[in-house]
Amino acid sequence: MSSISSATNRTSSLLSSQHALNRLQSTQRELDEAQEQISTGQAINRVSDDPSQVASVLLIERRLQEREQEARNLELATQTLNTADSALGEATNTLIEANTIALSQLGVGSDADTRKSQSLVVDAQLSALVDIANTQFNGVSVFGGNNGAGLDGQVFDTFLGGVRYTGTGENLQTDVGAFSAQDFTSQGRTAFGLFEAKINNERDLDPQATGNTALNAIAGGTT
Repeated sequence: MSSISSATNRTSSLLSSQHALNRLQSTQRELDEAQEQISTGQAINRVSDDPSQVASVLLIERRLQEREQEARNLELATQTLNTADSALGEATNTLIEANTIALSQLGVGSDADTRKSQSLVVDAQLSALVDIANTQFNGVSVFGGNNGAGLDGQVFDTFLGGVRYTGTGENLQTDVGAFSAQDFTSQGRTAFGLFEAKINNERDLDPQATGNTALNAIAGGTT
């Protein structure tokens, strides 16, 4: 006489069907995930895909964004410095031309009328030098230091018969991925050697009045 062993598990048809359905759904999800990974080229598309790797992925993404920004900064810095280099080359050529004109007016062959005519040319060249010194790139004065430029965009202007520099002695800096920020402008004091050359004479450019100073010496009275 045959019998059914009591050790045999008994499950209903409904439960078996449910288990089979769950396995099919799980397999389908895995197939969908694999297809998404293949189509996107990414192993992780959401946090739930692999929580243990999410922190590393986010760190890499942030670093990639930083590198992209550094690359943009480097491109801007390069273009700004190239503009400064070109402007300095133009300034050098203008100075050479002005010097040549000045030397040509020394000695025989030059008279008052010729010197007066050539002085106008030199004056125009001096004005051109001021314009060159005020060169800007992308709205930034390349020789203005780290304060950019004034409201009129000028860091060099004519003042009391000379030229005044209103920029700063420090350059603008940017992050290009180095250990520290890098300069990307050439402030005017260094670029044009503002303090390298001095003119000496016997006239006191900063006179002080005393009790013995006559009024007519300071154009403050008549004699």
